[in-house]
Amino acid sequence: MASKKEASQTDPRSISEPATTPVSKRSMFYDNPPIDFVCKRLIVKWEPIFNYVHRYLYCRCVIRLSTPSRIVKEQTFLTVAPCPRHNKVGVSHLDYGDINYHEDEYFDRFGGYRSFQGMIYAFTPQIYEFLGAENFLPGEQVETAVGALEAFREANEVSLHKEFHEYIYEVNDELERIGFPLPDPLVQHIRDERLRRRDAEAIVYKLGLSNARVSIEPRINRHDIPILREVDEILDGKWSGKPHWTIED
Repeated sequence: MASKKEASQTDPRSISEPATTPVSKRSMFYDNPPIDFVCKRLIVKWEPIFNYVHRYLYCRCVIRLSTPSRIVKEQTFLTVAPCPRHNKVGVSHLDYGDINYHEDEYFDRFGGYRSFQGMIYAFTPQIYEFLGAENFLPGEQVETAVGALEAFREANEVSLHKEFHEYIYEVNDELERIGFPLPDPLVQHIRDERLRRRDAEAIVYKLGLSNARVSIEPRINRHDIPILREVDEILDGKWSGKPHWTIED
């Protein structure tokens, strides 16, 4: 008959658990952290490389930006709508346009934003009035704007002449497209110029010398993509004011 001492050595019930080294919760956490700690949130967001910018036809303020990135050159789409900053009809809504236009490279072709303001004031008084006059260029800034325009013209007479006429063509081209009543000779001139430009672009494209991008707007239903739906929401005053690239925590 086995002694009590022998029984304690052979009976499995009497075998104690092997000693283990205590593991702290901190050690377990950092050796094998929970996935929701490592990645609080993983969001994959598609954003086009194309830099589409919608602007108001007359003042060229921004309605909507595709992306804050400036990797590629801006492709501008002009929209016939009153700017909430520059109008005399009381239109007010949120858009993407609360930016510093003096740093907006779009206006470099006019000699800068101040020179652009001076150009509108000096050469297109009807547009200046349509934009709310002092809403667009306050009286105390007129002298500075005209001075900036003159400085640009002295150094770039040909360039200013070209850009001014391009601005006028762009305005009338958009107005004619939407059926705004214009004098018949002007309508014919616009249509001829539009055709001439298309032919010239087709030749350049065929020669492989063009980096121009084809406009997205005439080729698609404007209700098929978020970009144009958001432009409509902005102009209808239904936009929340949150840029589409902003992600909430």
